[in-house]
Amino acid sequence: MQEKNRRAIVAALASASVATLAVGSVTAVQAAGTPKPVKACADKNQNLKLKGKTGCPAGTHSVTLGQQGPRGLQGVAGTNGTNGTNGTNGTPGQRGPSDVYVAHRTSSLAIPAADTTVASLTLPAGSYVLSSSLAGTETAADDRLYCFYSFAGRSDYDALLPMALTSTGFAGGTVTDTLVTAAGGTVNLQCYFYATTTGDTAAISSAAFTATQVGTLHGDGTHDSLGGANQAATQPNRTHEH
Repeated sequence: MQEKNRRAIVAALASASVATLAVGSVTAVQAAGTPKPVKACADKNQNLKLKGKTGCPAGTHSVTLGQQGPRGLQGVAGTNGTNGTNGTNGTPGQRGPSDVYVAHRTSSLAIPAADTTVASLTLPAGSYVLSSSLAGTETAADDRLYCFYSFAGRSDYDALLPMALTSTGFAGGTVTDTLVTAAGGTVNLQCYFYATTTGDTAAISSAAFTATQVGTLHGDGTHDSLGGANQAATQPNRTHEH
């Protein structure tokens, strides 16, 4: 009789999506969805019997199987995991468009009636704005000093700077130009001295030559950069410019 009751309860629990039932210890495991509770009668030895319409017999008490209990308390927080390993370094970015190259002359340099290099800069490929400031001495007020840039065997006479000299010398003369080069090379700051009287002399006492690399040169189209196709290829008549 007891075995018959047990089988009946197991069948009822299975139909109510309850996984297991054991005599002496009954465990209900919820399957998919909400289980349907099953009423049973248990004696003092925890023997179970399906509850009938008339209730539980004497010596037993009613129990509900397959009923979901209240939610349990939240468990304690777990310990933090270990830190991950550092990622690999990214590849270096491209070099920015701006660099400045500087050359100085601090010793005196005599300038004859010939193109004479005052300072030089060796530049990598790129686009540049060239600027130089010069100071010097001379022996006559009506002489002239001409300064300009040369690159790759070509002088930019379009940027020729005639500097008027005085009996006390000259200072603050500035030579500016631009350069675009695909291969790089050496740029020379050069000067030429025109003397109105034989025996007059001139010298550069100091010079600062800078080349600032830029991303793009934007011009008005009236003057090529140093070495460009539209530059004057020959020297002007300097004897008539003083």
